[in-house]
Amino acid sequence: MRLDKYLSLCGFGTRSEVKQLIKTGLVTVDGIKRPANYHVDGEVHVDGELVVYEAYRYYMIHKPKGYITAKKDMSQPTVASLIEDEVSFVGRLDKDTEGLLLATNDGLLIHRLTNPKYKVEKTYYVELSKPFKDDDIKIVESGFKTKKTTFLPAKLSMITPTSINLTIIEGQHHQVKRMMAYFGLEVLYLKRISFGNLVLDPQLKLGDYRKLSVEEVNMLKMQVFE
Repeated sequence: MRLDKYLSLCGFGTRSEVKQLIKTGLVTVDGIKRPANYHVDGEVHVDGELVVYEAYRYYMIHKPKGYITAKKDMSQPTVASLIEDEVSFVGRLDKDTEGLLLATNDGLLIHRLTNPKYKVEKTYYVELSKPFKDDDIKIVESGFKTKKTTFLPAKLSMITPTSINLTIIEGQHHQVKRMMAYFGLEVLYLKRISFGNLVLDPQLKLGDYRKLSVEEVNMLKMQVFE
């Protein structure tokens, strides 16, 4: 792997930013200053500190409205443009949905976290066009069928008459909107606030991301590898 890519994946910035860092002379491979295109074959230090590349990387992204969950698109901004790493997304969020989106290059973990078999819960904060009826909560919690699909049992808690928290274990296309449409309700605002036992970091601004801690990664894995 090229030295500039190695440092970029380790969190030292974009490829162009890393190249500028290398030019300062603070970067060495086995004690020797190397150019950006040098293929790493030893220990990398930055300003005397050892830098270790992690084979698997895990991130929390605060997805903003207006971005599609994709790596490339010719006409619309993508979530991939927000993160400086070659990773895949754990499930999807609609273009007009905000909130917690996980990303990693750990394919097995992605598979398990998105497979309904493992019953990983995702909770959404939902604002509705009209009040949600108390009597309909039992329908949501029992699961229900429409002409085109079946929705598994979910959890619903009222915040105000027109705002709810909805917890699901599936990831069907436009699922929350379609569930609410069944009750004649339009979703005005939608935000994922948790994924499994991870809650969206309140310090993470819209469009920003951060690495998951070791403890957070272990929390995710415990749900699907026990």
